[in-house]
Amino acid sequence: MSTAVVERSGVYGDALNVEQALIGLMRYGQPRLGVYGEGWHAHIEMNTQVTGGKFEIRSDFKHASPSAAIRQLLDRVEAAVRK
Repeated sequence: MSTAVVERSGVYGDALNVEQALIGLMRYGQPRLGVYGEGWHAHIEMNTQVTGGKFEIRSDFKHASPSAAIRQLLDRVEAAVRK
């Protein structure tokens, strides 16, 4: 697994590696990171208390690096949690 540094602010601090970011996301649900076709993609199935409910947040596809995909996913998770 890559240990590339993810530049961040807010809940996750100033800088995290990809492994730490994935571990941090586990508090919200089940994160996943992988290469699909031509680039990196990250998504998380968020924890929910609704029977039969499902809530997923995804990065875009075709990111050049795992850290870019994680960075976008973190931004989207933070935005969803704040609302």
